[in-house]
Amino acid sequence: VVEVPITADMAPNVYFVAVLVRGASEDASLPPFQIGYAQASVAIDQLEVQLSLEPSRPGHYQPGDTATFNITAKDSQGKPVQAELSLDMVDKSVQALSSIPPSSIVDFFYSERSLGVQTAATLTLSTSALSASLPAGKGGGGGGPGEGVVRQRFPETAYWEPALRTDAEGKASVSIVLPDNLTTWSLEAKAVTSDTLVAQKTVEIVATKDLLLQPVLPRFLTVGDKALIGAVVHNNTKASQSVDVSCQAEGLEGSLAPQTVTIEAGGKAVVSWQVQAPNAMATSVTLSARAGDLSDAVKQALPVYPLTVAEVVATSGQVGPGESRSESVVLPGRYHQGDLTVQVDASLAAGMLPGLMYLQQYPYGCTEQTLSRFLPNVVTAAALRQLGVENSTLEQGLKDQVSVGLQRLYNLQHDDGGWGWWYADASDPGLTAYVVFGMVQARDAGYSVDSSVIDRGAAYLVAALHRTGKAAAAITPDTSAYIAYVLVEAGQGDLGASVSLFEKRNELHNRGRAYLLMALSMLNASESSRLDALVSDLQASAKVTATTAHWEDPLQWRDMGSDVATTAVVVEALSKVRKDDQLLPAAVRWLMAARQEGHWASTYETATTILGLTQWMVASGELKSDYAWDVSLNGKRQVSGTYGPENVTQEQTLQIAIAKLLAGGPNVVSFDRHPATKGGADTGTMYYSLALRYYPPSEEIRPVDAGIIVARQYTAAADSSRTVDSATVNDMVRVKLTIIAPTDLYHVVVEDPFPAGCEGVDTSLRTTTAAGVQPQLVAKDDPWGWWWFSHSEIRDDKAVLFASYLPKGTYEYTYYIRASVPGEYSVRPLSAYQMYFPDVFGHSDGMHFTVKAAGQ
Repeated sequence: VVEVPITADMAPNVYFVAVLVRGASEDASLPPFQIGYAQASVAIDQLEVQLSLEPSRPGHYQPGDTATFNITAKDSQGKPVQAELSLDMVDKSVQALSSIPPSSIVDFFYSERSLGVQTAATLTLSTSALSASLPAGKGGGGGGPGEGVVRQRFPETAYWEPALRTDAEGKASVSIVLPDNLTTWSLEAKAVTSDTLVAQKTVEIVATKDLLLQPVLPRFLTVGDKALIGAVVHNNTKASQSVDVSCQAEGLEGSLAPQTVTIEAGGKAVVSWQVQAPNAMATSVTLSARAGDLSDAVKQALPVYPLTVAEVVATSGQVGPGESRSESVVLPGRYHQGDLTVQVDASLAAGMLPGLMYLQQYPYGCTEQTLSRFLPNVVTAAALRQLGVENSTLEQGLKDQVSVGLQRLYNLQHDDGGWGWWYADASDPGLTAYVVFGMVQARDAGYSVDSSVIDRGAAYLVAALHRTGKAAAAITPDTSAYIAYVLVEAGQGDLGASVSLFEKRNELHNRGRAYLLMALSMLNASESSRLDALVSDLQASAKVTATTAHWEDPLQWRDMGSDVATTAVVVEALSKVRKDDQLLPAAVRWLMAARQEGHWASTYETATTILGLTQWMVASGELKSDYAWDVSLNGKRQVSGTYGPENVTQEQTLQIAIAKLLAGGPNVVSFDRHPATKGGADTGTMYYSLALRYYPPSEEIRPVDAGIIVARQYTAAADSSRTVDSATVNDMVRVKLTIIAPTDLYHVVVEDPFPAGCEGVDTSLRTTTAAGVQPQLVAKDDPWGWWWFSHSEIRDDKAVLFASYLPKGTYEYTYYIRASVPGEYSVRPLSAYQMYFPDVFGHSDGMHFTVKAAGQ
């Protein structure tokens, strides 16, 4: 018998291995031996912090109250310890919906481990027979597994503190001002000490009111909708209450007279009003209830969307010193509502700001869009600082934007080091190069970026650049040139590969030549002959007019290429290598004129253009604005101002309702500039843009096929053969979308708006409604077609599908919605389009849907 003492450092489990060897005998050529394994679990009490997390007072809280929690940390002997804690307070109802199991820091550190040591001997050629004869579980180791206050702030997370420390006595406290949610708040603390003692503790508090109001509202409305909005009023007191309930809904039509209801102790009552939405707007609804000294009020946003897709006619231009410009705006024959937006930008930097805002507010988040959301902002802000210009609009919240974006990109990286448009997509060399480039730019701008993520991405790019055979054929020469440039930026440039690309530059298009120009200029600037040759090629291929210049490449559906993106990359390259090239000002003028409502056609096009224009801004110093200006409409001055060093990054926006424009003839918008003072300077470039946005009448909605065909059908959830145009509250409705791709398509988005009184059934949430109603995709021409849609989302107002590549064919997607708020609703058309080439699109007609009250 061998006795082995069990010590705390063996926790959570320990393995004992015994090897028995007997000497050789006459009947055995090798010495016989046996190996045995045994596992013992070891208590982890001494490795856990004894953590106490208690609210400072018992009972319920109200919204706006300050909840204080006292924390005490001790070791297993009851002695105080200094620990670092993370704390988060989350709405428990959100946790209940999540299908992700809660994590345990104790299990992470001290769950039982599998045997990680192998025992080997030269006494045998094979132990398989012996292992097979051992009892189960011993063959190779293994381990186990306020009154008057309007409530309007409803965050899911009320508090987050990643690094709270207890003092020498093991104590700490936190005070949290509770948001407006009426819910159970769950505060969780995770603790770790310097010698890796760990703990996890959760405590709950309830936020409620004696008189509380629960809104019954749709999440949005569409123009023309009629809805029965209201509230459920709860009386949580022990006495009957006479409650006055009122509703304010600015911009909505309907009788909103206050109502009085009597509610028994512990009871509730439903109060409702009929409203109609006449126009598209951003409005809100405020519901309030009062019974003597008791009260509650809730304010919620209620956007009203147009039924038709807005038509936009836009133009842009610039005004030089001593010049003036005029633009004519002609109204369409029929429209529902709309406006004319005029913007005057002090400089190129100011003209790029709307594009940056567009990227930040873009509603979707594939890999490219996640990076484009912050990359141009980082580069532009750094360039302005380099030029001695501060801009609070750019800097505000930028650190958080970068941090959130980087974390998402880390999660989207594949095991091979690359990125696809969505995590389910295969890694794409061109997109991976874009991500690595963006992370390098963020790192160089002073942001904290995980170097291992960059290194893994760069390793993927190095392997892609040196592919051979069929694998190499999958990467275009232009993409190879881009990879070569990005590797230089990442500090892993390959001069040999870049020179090889130069020798085959006749295979490159303009964008590829521009990337190669930047790569070679950074790798071997002294070898000017190659740079001169590439610059000459770009100059020769420019499309030049009297005032503009741009570059064109063959359409590259997969690689997000476009004439705007190509021109932007050439501008960036020439600004770095030949900043005095005479084509640059004309190309900048062309890019600025290509804007639509302050941005370019797609997120990638906008990001790439801003990067190119920023490089030109640095190279040219195009921030020396000093002039006065004014804008007139039909001969009447509308707005005026001056631009100088103090406001060189600012813009002025004028919005004019379409009803104030001339319907029978052209509306002339004039832009004039002159010295700010008599005899003063008139320097810099004034940029302007106009956008006429209007909505055609709803009766003109017809299906459109511009490269994609789509259709939508509602059927009863229990009988897919029966089409429906109405449902009762809480009924389920089956939605079938048909998407026909006449040709292969790339980066397709399908958007299906819900009726306003319905909500999409999100099957990722743990609800009884979601059980048994999983979405389905059927490719009518391809049994594997379900794979093509790599990402889907259920949002407040629509279901969205994404396909990075959609082969020619017919697809049917089904999902479910649930009727929730009574009313008569117009349903916006189903639409599909290519994300980076939105001119390829299609949409269905609109439809009407009625949600009936229970028992109606």
